[in-house]
Parts: sequence; C-alpha cells; structure tokens
Amino acid sequence: MHFDHHVAVPDPATGPAVYRQHARTWLRANLPEFMRSDSPEWRTPTLAESSAWEAAMYQAGLAGMTWPKTYGGHGLTLREHLAVNKEIGALPMPESVSSIGKELAGPIIMAVGTEAQKQAFLPNILAMKQYWCQGFSEPDAGSDLARLRTKAVQEGDHWRINGQKIWTSGAAKAHDCLLLARTGTVADKHRGLVMFAVPMDTPGIRVAPIKSIDGKSSFAEVFFDDVVVPDSARLGAPDEGWNAAIRVLSIERATNRMYRPWRFECELRQLIAACKSDRQLAVTLDDGYFQRRVGDLVGQIDGLKGLVELTVERMMRGETIGARGSLTKLYWSECHQAFADLALSGTPHATTLVRAERLAGIAWQGSVQSGHARVDQGPVDWLLVADGDGASLLDLSAAVGQDQACLDPKQPQTWFELQGTPVLARLDAAAWVALQHRARILLAEFANGAAEGALQAAATYMATRVQFGRPLSTKQAVRHLLARMRLLQDVSSAAIRRATLCDEYGAQRDDRPALVGALGNAAYVIEKAIHLHGGMGFTWELPLHRALRAVRKLDAAFGGLSRDTGRAYIQSV
Repeated sequence: MHFDHHVAVPDPATGPAVYRQHARTWLRANLPEFMRSDSPEWRTPTLAESSAWEAAMYQAGLAGMTWPKTYGGHGLTLREHLAVNKEIGALPMPESVSSIGKELAGPIIMAVGTEAQKQAFLPNILAMKQYWCQGFSEPDAGSDLARLRTKAVQEGDHWRINGQKIWTSGAAKAHDCLLLARTGTVADKHRGLVMFAVPMDTPGIRVAPIKSIDGKSSFAEVFFDDVVVPDSARLGAPDEGWNAAIRVLSIERATNRMYRPWRFECELRQLIAACKSDRQLAVTLDDGYFQRRVGDLVGQIDGLKGLVELTVERMMRGETIGARGSLTKLYWSECHQAFADLALSGTPHATTLVRAERLAGIAWQGSVQSGHARVDQGPVDWLLVADGDGASLLDLSAAVGQDQACLDPKQPQTWFELQGTPVLARLDAAAWVALQHRARILLAEFANGAAEGALQAAATYMATRVQFGRPLSTKQAVRHLLARMRLLQDVSSAAIRRATLCDEYGAQRDDRPALVGALGNAAYVIEKAIHLHGGMGFTWELPLHRALRAVRKLDAAFGGLSRDTGRAYIQSV
C-alpha cells in the first residue's frame, strides 16, 4: 500500500470547512479499495495493513487532532476534529484498531499521567506503535466500576495485582492494558480505586480468547496472577482511579467516534444502493412502508448529527458535559437497531401490507389536484396554496364553502371550491421555498414545545404522586421512561437547531428531517406522558390528549411527511 505522505495540512485558522475539504480529498484519494465495504474487492484488512493506514491518516493530520503538539498531536480544536469525523463517517472504511489507545488511554494519560508517562505513551499511540486494551469489566461486576474486585496491594515501590477482567477488546494484540484495580475492599465501592498502565507481557498475565457466534475472538478474559508492576506504572494518585475514569469517560463518550451519524447515513445509502442493484429488491424501494421507515431513519440521523454538533459547541464554550456525553451513543444504538430491523425486513412481500396507505396517499393527492381545499378550525379569511413553482394567496371570502361533518364535532371542517377565487398576492419560487423552510421549523418547534410541556407535567406528577410511601419518580422503570422522553426532546431540539444553521459551506440545510423527527418524538413523549398520568391525561383539567391530537393532525396535514422524505432520499442515492 502506498499513501500520500507529502501532504500540506491546512492552517486551522482557515476554518473547519477548509479542513473538512482537506480530509475529503485525502481520504478519497488514499483509501485502499479493499478497505471499502461497498467494493467488490473488500476484505478484512490485516493488523499490519490497518496500522499502516491509520499511521498514514495521522501523518495527513486526520488523527490526534486535539492532542497537544508536545506529545505528537496537531494542537487543533474539536471543530476540526468534528469536520474530519464527518468525512471519515461518510466513507465505508474500517473501524480503528487502536480506538482504546486513541479515545480512552490517551485522554486519561493526558489528564492524570506524569510528564514521563505522557512522553513515553502518547506519541507511540498516534504513530500506531502501541495498542491498548481496557481492563475495566469483571465477571461479577460487569461495567459497574464500583463493584470491581481485582486487587492491587502496594509493596514498597511496586504493586502486586490479582484478579480477572472479561470482555476485554483487543487483548490478544495489545501492548498495554489500561487497568482499574482496587486498593481496599468491595465495600469501599468507588473509593480506593487505582489505575495502571500495565504491559501485557508482564509475567502473570494470561489472555483467554472468547469465541463469539461468528467464530471470531474479538473479546478475551484476562487473568492477573501475582502480577508485579512498578509504582511508575500507576496513573494518577492511588485513590484517583474512580474520579479519573468518570471524568475522562464522560468526555470520551461525548467525543468518541463522532463520525457515527455520518457512518449511519453511509450505511443507509449502502442499503438503498444494494436494493437498487437487485431487480427483486428494487421493488421494495417503491413500497410506501419502506419509504416511511427510511424517512424516519433520515430524521433520526439528522437528530444524531445535531446532538454531536451541539455537544462540540458546548465543549468549545467550556461547558461541563457530564452524563449528556452518553446521549449520542445511547440514541445511536437505538436508531441503529431500527436500521438493522429495516434491513432484515425490507422485502417485496411488504407491499401487500401497505395497500391501504397507498390508497390514502392517492386520495390526498387527488384532493389537491382537483382544485379543492379543506380548511379546519373555524373561519379563515385567506388561504396560501401552491401554484406552479410558487404560491398564491387567495381571498376565501369570495370562495364557495361547504361544511362537512368530521370525527370531532368541536373542530369544524369546510371544503372550498377554489376555481375563480381572487388572487391577492403571489410568491415566486424563491420566496415560497424560504417561507416553507421557516414554516416547517416553526411547526417542529411547536411540536417540540407541546411535548416539552407534557414531559414537565409528567415529571412533576411522578415526583409528587406517592405510592407505598415513595414518590413514583423513585421507581426505576419510571425514571428510565422519563429519561428516554428527555432524550428524545434533546434530540428534537438539536435537530431543529441544526436546521436553522447553514452547513460549513454556507448552504441551507434541509429542514424536513428535523420536522419528521420532531413530530415522531413529540407523539411518543406525549403518549407516554398520558400513560404516566393514567386517565387524568384525558381530562379537561389536564388535557394532554389535546396536545397529542394537535401533533397527530400536523403529521396528517403533511400527507405523510416521513414517506415523502424517505422517497426523496431514496431517489437521491
């Protein structure tokens, strides 16, 4: 493999857009064809090939971007880091074989390590000369660090370590282990934890690979039997292990693999392209149900992008991220599972299940094309309708209307004959597009606001409603549900914010995914708020059902926005 090592890294003062263009140009010119999962030449690269590729990326300024230059980094900001991650995610390239070193061990060493440790470890991590594994999880504790049992006893100027770690990724190839051990007893919980950088060739360390269902051994058990390490291997103070782990993990979860949303989009495009290339699967792309699922995924991906971009801006302002750093990974894992379900269920046979939806879509289109308009909720003086490439403002006082009964007697519905109706004003194509953009963002904000009110009402009720002497909000199931509702609200807010901002190149972003996500998330949040309130959610004293109806009506008024968004996205691939 031959890579372009003589590349000029842009000056960060030129801005993230220039750095992103640099990343795009270099990656597309140098990524080997056999490393692209969408290529007929694709195969699993060897460790040596992956190391050479990642070392070349580092030399091109695409790794170690925020690390100080003193330790081999490029001394850039999170904005450049994000710009590069967007391009890394946009390509179907392999995951890093040194993610533990770059995303966990390196930041911890920078945070609590000595100067000698920083000089010894950090440049080698970036140069792909040193691989790391993470010794945190244990058989009886899982990932609950407060229950760790691996024991570290200080004996003069060295430590003796005994214990076992499990589900350790990359242990077979690692040079060093980022090990968390206990100096006291399990009863001390988070107190008395100490962290070490332990060479994997230290006597007493035994690695037992764990074979998974696919026949691979990505994980391993690691046994420490009277392993002796010098005190110079300790990272931080003897009792600083917990604080160091939590502090760095919160940052790591916020900055780790920022490319996830863009890689998610790359995978979705690969799925669509695969369907287009297969005569039988291509039928699936015309299926309304499949298109709606794609539209939902597009909205979720947009929300993920918004979360990542908002997190970067908050960190650049010096804000503490805390537990919010886990939101992106949590939401990504849920959405990615939905993507996997779609990939498995997208068959031509699904078309028979959505015939009614197609008929409804045809009926809605016919109502618009026939020169009629339906108006809800009382008297209206003017009506703005699409007219060619633009729109026309009509005087409804001169139009003929006919009331029609509907399911809700309190919400009148009137059909108007529009032929011959006076045109008061006309918007050209540019003004019409701009107005629709603002309107969709406002409607997304409306849905998000309705859901926020429902969430606050539910949280307050759960905190004050007492059952068996305890507030309902103390129950784990309730707390998890409220947390998920909060997560979806944050996702919608981030997506709406993103839709109001131009991209790095000054282009206006598509607002439809933000509205799709906001309507779907709002419906879920309000429905769950009604469930938490029981029958109270359907009373006039607490009319959560009215908020749900308003959101559902918005969704219906757009005639299947998820489906239309999905169809447009499929056509763009």
